[in-house]
Amino acid sequence: MVKPVAWLRGKASTPPTSKSSKSLNAVDEFSALSKALEAMDCIMADDLECANTILNGTSSKSSLPALGRSVLSFIEATLGFEADKIKEATEKLRVAEAAALRDRLHAQKLQHKSSSFAPGTEYYLAVAEAHLMGAVVLFLSESAIASVKSFYKLRRAYQILADIYNNSLDENSGVQKLPEIDDEKAELGDTADDDYGLTEEDTLDKSLDALGLESSLEQVLEKSEGDLSALPETRLPPQPAQKFKPFGNGKVGNSNGATAVTDDYIQSGVNLCFGILQLVISMIPPALGKILSVIGFRGDRDTSIQMLWEATSSDNIHGALALLTLLLYYTGPAQACDITSSDSSFPKDRLLTVLARTRKRYPTSALWMLQEARMQGMNGDLQLSLTILQTPMKIQMRQVEALVEFEKAMCYLDLHEFESAAQTFINLTKLNSWSHALYTYVAGVCYVELYRAASRADNEDEAKITAYKKNAEELLLNAPSLIGKRRIIGRAMPVELYLQRKVQKWKSWMPPATPRDSKNSSSASVSSTGASAQPSIVDYIGTSPANEIIYFWNGYKRMPRDALEKSLLELNYHYATSPAEVTPVNTPTKDSEYFKEKAKQFPHITDIDELGVKFILESIVLRNMGYTEVGLKILESEVAHIDRNMLKGTHKEDWIPPCGLYERAVFEWYIKGTDGAEKTLELLNKAAHYSHEYELNTRIGVRIQTGLEVLKTSS
Repeated sequence: MVKPVAWLRGKASTPPTSKSSKSLNAVDEFSALSKALEAMDCIMADDLECANTILNGTSSKSSLPALGRSVLSFIEATLGFEADKIKEATEKLRVAEAAALRDRLHAQKLQHKSSSFAPGTEYYLAVAEAHLMGAVVLFLSESAIASVKSFYKLRRAYQILADIYNNSLDENSGVQKLPEIDDEKAELGDTADDDYGLTEEDTLDKSLDALGLESSLEQVLEKSEGDLSALPETRLPPQPAQKFKPFGNGKVGNSNGATAVTDDYIQSGVNLCFGILQLVISMIPPALGKILSVIGFRGDRDTSIQMLWEATSSDNIHGALALLTLLLYYTGPAQACDITSSDSSFPKDRLLTVLARTRKRYPTSALWMLQEARMQGMNGDLQLSLTILQTPMKIQMRQVEALVEFEKAMCYLDLHEFESAAQTFINLTKLNSWSHALYTYVAGVCYVELYRAASRADNEDEAKITAYKKNAEELLLNAPSLIGKRRIIGRAMPVELYLQRKVQKWKSWMPPATPRDSKNSSSASVSSTGASAQPSIVDYIGTSPANEIIYFWNGYKRMPRDALEKSLLELNYHYATSPAEVTPVNTPTKDSEYFKEKAKQFPHITDIDELGVKFILESIVLRNMGYTEVGLKILESEVAHIDRNMLKGTHKEDWIPPCGLYERAVFEWYIKGTDGAEKTLELLNKAAHYSHEYELNTRIGVRIQTGLEVLKTSS
């Protein structure tokens, strides 16, 4: 059995006070739980005024309302990423955790049971939930050391959940116990009585120092600028040997009244928390495998999905969050990978059924309207998705409003409605502080596509051509200056490093500025037709950058056929004189006369990586249009030979080789199915163990890891 470690028991600033000053009777305890659940329902309904009113009217003696307050702060912090909200959430989570530990110890001492589980289990669960939320908040703190410490919070949350799960099992239940991880208490000694008076940070620091890790983590991560790959080599935990059943054993069904409510809270909470933990850990890309050794366990995706589905049966915040997690998974990582099987297919009907029930429960919440829109988008109906998102609705949480706006922007982008997409991305910079660099860059590449389309139109509109080019130039040149406002593990976000490199690449291809240009290089002439035109970054952009963004956000799987046809045209901008020359079965190549003529004026378009981007994206578009054999032929003839040695130098698209391996695996699976499983696995493993770090390894790594999981369950 996993025992609670010493520093899970003593976090309060003073020893627990006497029974007379802190204890609550059974009626008060049930009232506190009911009020906390009611307040958290208000949060899910986007009614913050209601939530605050309820929580402000609850007793200060119970830890459960304190947990409710921390949930509200946590949601505001994680959706908005503002520094003051993160700091506020950290403090409220510390208070909630200390209060829950106090209440659990008190319930254990008195052997007071308010549920069918062991005394104090509801408070022990609250501690685990505080750890999980605290891990996320630490990760958002933008400090490399704090981010690594967040993984230890995940470890501690797992220990608590395993303790609750394993101790609830009847010896004859036949349910497999959760795997144990090494108990750090053996390293620390039994210091529970000495831990009172220490803060959360003190006790975590103490545990890390006892393991001999803190000083090495600080030194290594500071020298490597937060690069996790620089951590010392440690042994990876084993893969789960067996599957585990959802938590519960029918306890709710065998109880009634207050006991049933508390049982449901515990049962759904364990299923939710354990499900989220296992799901997140199972999706860690191969390049970040060292995190697994820090945490001490591996994820089991099948178990996580089962537990989350079980949690959705509860009409409380745990059920709502379990559905939200499933929706985010099935409309996100699960859809990112094109290697699927009947066992891992999109459970559309089941999700829509539970979502309909949840929307009825929270009719005023834009959060659930957003999930319905995403579902329709994944179902291939982007127009319906947009219609849902454009429904007028009062949104109290500014962070939710930003999420709705981002989904609108992505729908416009995937539908090639570039003007609306650009304006919506620009609007996002006013709604949150997440990544203004990314929003600005994507708006810029949207104007690039508008400029190119206007330049190719039969009836050229010079005013539009000039305006689009000017907007594109200004936005793209401004985007890099906005990098670094938000950081992950102490570093700029990978997607921001990506856009910075792209802009630097295009600028490096421009001819030296003339004296007239150098006075105002960011606002050079935007006319591309006159003989005296000044150089513009827009004319030195290679393969469609908007389609790169679409691919990285998995837009091709959502596109209707007419949008895919537009992508094919955009990818052949430098290769064909007119759209009529671009057909799915005969797309232009680098041998086309038009391409050779363009290459004389703009030699950069002949770079191996520019060609690689064009052909890898084109092959994917053709596959989604149903031309699988044609797409594979292009991939094998134009991309498969590109390796790292061909991409030496600055500003290169280093993601092409591993991405090419992944996409070849997808084609193998599309064409041969399970008959091609062996070759598919071989290609995925090569992609997973690509011997060099590359710019987008996390984003592409999730697709690779998801494909490996599918093959594992299909074998």
